Amino acid sequence: MAVLAEISFAAWMSIVALAIVVIISCLNEDLNVGFLSVAFAIVVGGMWVGLNAAKVMNAFPLGLFMILVGVTFLFALASTNGTMEKLAAYALRACGGQTAWVPLITYLLVTILTTIGPGNIAATALVAPVAMALAARVGLSAFLMTLLVVGASNGAAFSPFAPTGIISNGLIAKMAPQFPNLQASWTLDQLAWKIHVNAEYCQGIVNIGGFLVMGGWSWIQQKRALTIGIDELAPKPEPFTAKQWYTIVAIVLLVLLVIGPSLPGVRGVLSREVLNLLTNVGSVAFLLAALLMLLNAGDSRAAVQAMPW
Repeated sequence: MAVLAEISFAAWMSIVALAIVVIISCLNEDLNVGFLSVAFAIVVGGMWVGLNAAKVMNAFPLGLFMILVGVTFLFALASTNGTMEKLAAYALRACGGQTAWVPLITYLLVTILTTIGPGNIAATALVAPVAMALAARVGLSAFLMTLLVVGASNGAAFSPFAPTGIISNGLIAKMAPQFPNLQASWTLDQLAWKIHVNAEYCQGIVNIGGFLVMGGWSWIQQKRALTIGIDELAPKPEPFTAKQWYTIVAIVLLVLLVIGPSLPGVRGVLSREVLNLLTNVGSVAFLLAALLMLLNAGDSRAAVQAMPW
């Protein structure tokens, strides 16, 4: 109670405003929660914190926003031109008709897709419909498939490439000066990957363990010797087009250009000008997205509409 008494009235009003935004967003999913939240922030700041609207707007994390826009726009291009859908389809065919491998392949697919950049929400939206159809074909509980898909996406959500991981890393960078001992042991890049790996580990234990305990292991034992035609299990998609190959190369380059400078010995080889271009995952994503647009490999208008604003 003493802690609650120390919370200022302005802080309480911020909490109330947040609760109102959450409730409104649940009642009307067509509303853009972000824009609504900015409006509430201006009201709370002006009426109870003593900040004018200009100061409230200046507090907006523009740098973080630009990083998120860059990454989500690149993968929106990849989604709208069909690249991500085909990658998912080809990955699911990797089980080769072995029914018992479907859960593992699905879990790994969602993990990889989330890790490389789209994030947990986009990866789930991409794979979930296909995964549910697969579950019905192989006689796997929809609940168990949901456990795998959602668990894999949440486990990989803290990837330094994914939106949630980007937000987490931004908060860590702000808090780091308060913990000098932590900075002495880890660089920010190392800490970002450590958080990602630990999140994967914890979610993996919970979700894979839950899958096995709640009927998954029995299902695997029943299906171990069962095979099904691969085209029936996961129909073969059309071959990748030139535009989609450009997109795949861009995604691979995103991973290499972000990880590369942090590897031992690599930073010393690259010029300062090149390192300036590779400041963060958002800047790299913008450069690659611009290249894809110049190559006419994606519809920028459709991509902007597909972004989770």
